[in-house]
Amino acid sequence: MKILYIIICIYIISELIIFFFVQKSKHIKWILTKKKLYDLFNKKKFLNFKKKNFNFKLGWDKKSNFKNYDFLNGKKIYYSIDKKGYRSSRFKNKSNKIISFGDSYTFCRQVNNEYTWQEFISKQNNIFVSNFGVGNYGLDQAYLKYLNQLKKPSGKTIVFGIVPETICRIQSSWKHYLEFGNIHGFKPYCKLEGNKVVIKPNPLKKKTKIYEIEKVINKTKFFDRFYQDKYLKYLLKFPYLINFIKNYDFNLRVFYKIFVSKILNNNNKLQDEIFPIVMRSNIKISHSLYDEEYSKKLLEELIIKINKQISKKNKCYFIIFPQLFDLRLSTREKYQKFYENLNKKVNVIDLTTFFINKKNYEKLFINDKYGGHLNKKGNKFVAKIIQKYLIKS
Repeated sequence: MKILYIIICIYIISELIIFFFVQKSKHIKWILTKKKLYDLFNKKKFLNFKKKNFNFKLGWDKKSNFKNYDFLNGKKIYYSIDKKGYRSSRFKNKSNKIISFGDSYTFCRQVNNEYTWQEFISKQNNIFVSNFGVGNYGLDQAYLKYLNQLKKPSGKTIVFGIVPETICRIQSSWKHYLEFGNIHGFKPYCKLEGNKVVIKPNPLKKKTKIYEIEKVINKTKFFDRFYQDKYLKYLLKFPYLINFIKNYDFNLRVFYKIFVSKILNNNNKLQDEIFPIVMRSNIKISHSLYDEEYSKKLLEELIIKINKQISKKNKCYFIIFPQLFDLRLSTREKYQKFYENLNKKVNVIDLTTFFINKKNYEKLFINDKYGGHLNKKGNKFVAKIIQKYLIKS
């Protein structure tokens, strides 16, 4: 009986410790508490997003004639978008033989305009490789941008550059369930109807007002798988200890960072300290979906659909850009096997092995909180590989 009392006391104390810790840390976007999701929204920020980034067909997009910058080690890295919608290039007056769509690894985030892999290929071959990449896109959005951007091009090489995590992104309709804190990330999403892939429209409409967001969110709970599969599983609520243990590896790492930051009074860098933990968790989830039949079938059917349409008039390639955490985890073999098998049906260039075989490959990445985008040397490295496939074709 005494042992039972001790166990009960330990449990109650643990509940209280976690409860108070959560209450003190609930301002951190990765500490999920049972509050109304609508309360995450700020009217001013929402309206600013709608004005500058929102695109009903795509979710978000970079506007034409747009200039902005990324921060890297306290310095501003400038980029610009041309009036035609592609990233500004010194080679735009050359023959536009290759057109690229995709995510931030296609856009080449955190490097200047002249250091993208498209610019290196353009310079080496005296052509223009246009860059329509957009940060955090899934393959579904990249494909929709292709449809939205071009007027049935002919005789071109169309490239889709994506990270392995796209297997998650194409199934997400509100990114907050998948990437906690990405509250403005409403987007189209894919699902299988029979054996055919269908792209469902963005749940956030052009005329959606801030007070209507709650209705939009409630709808996404029914068709966004990550509400059940991830968001609810990471929710810290009573019983706190049990919910903490459900994701003990993630929670221990995050709580440790918070605890240390409070002792050292170093809250300014806390978000940057936690972000790699979040990235690692997200990448592990994406790798696990390459073991799930539904997800593999969905992604394969989407790729085949895109390839079938484009290959009628153009050559089509799918380039897989591993993120730094992909390379660090042995579970990368799951997606490598998937794309290796898919390469028998469509043109796939998986860059993973090229990086693994490169000595000190980490020096090709910007090793920061975003999970490692390619730096100047990294983009030059992949440009040499990519052009061997594209130019000879």
